[in-house]
Amino acid sequence: MRMRTCLMSGAAVLALSATSQAAVLFDVDFNDIVVGATPPSVAATSGGTTTQLSGRAPSSGTSALHAWGQTGALAGSSFGDGNFLELWDEVTTSNVSNVASVKFKLNSADVVSTTSTDKIVTISWDMIMDDLEGAAGNIFLNFRGGPAVSGILIKSTGQLRVDNNIVETLAFGQSYSMKVELNYDTGVVSFWNGDVAPKYTGSFDTAKSFQQFDASTSTTGQAAFGIDNVKIETFAVPEPASMALLGLGGLAMLSSRKR
Repeated sequence: MRMRTCLMSGAAVLALSATSQAAVLFDVDFNDIVVGATPPSVAATSGGTTTQLSGRAPSSGTSALHAWGQTGALAGSSFGDGNFLELWDEVTTSNVSNVASVKFKLNSADVVSTTSTDKIVTISWDMIMDDLEGAAGNIFLNFRGGPAVSGILIKSTGQLRVDNNIVETLAFGQSYSMKVELNYDTGVVSFWNGDVAPKYTGSFDTAKSFQQFDASTSTTGQAAFGIDNVKIETFAVPEPASMALLGLGGLAMLSSRKR
């Protein structure tokens, strides 16, 4: 009897894992980026899917640098597993807004929406904070659709907001592992920062499909941060029958332990 119980719970776990297998749309660690090179506009292939990676240098200000790899403000940092992408811009003239940005854009065939086979998309990345000077020093991490799905704003005080909701305060010089999940089945957006449970959950407009992940700076002083190990994955929503089977398996395991 106990053997049958174990087989039942194992079957439930296998059934659930089969429905939630990840499809990797984008996975880059920047180790093949030449340090200090001109921002590329290239196709990066991962998991059989081609995704666009492109960036641009700041467009204004008296001193500006957009660095790829370990150069500039974060030179010599032990962050990441090799090279990382650094976004750094500096403005020495007051009241001048400056922007450096990068985008990870999906092919049209990989855009996630309510009509997709996989309705759950996760975006994960590692990040190191260096500096945000000036009253308008900001870091933007946006999950774009038409024109926006959800977004993270980090202020010069270190305050982190998800969809303008204050979540926590980050420390400069520290590194973080972050993840966002957009569930097009439920309309729920979740945010993690190295935690088991999400630090924030809210809602987003499912009428706007997920098309790209943007990272950018905007400042009247100096802004610098590093980003590494960017991964975009999709998952199918578990079928109700599989969820019920997992529940039965869990109950059976509890019953077996009591005996």
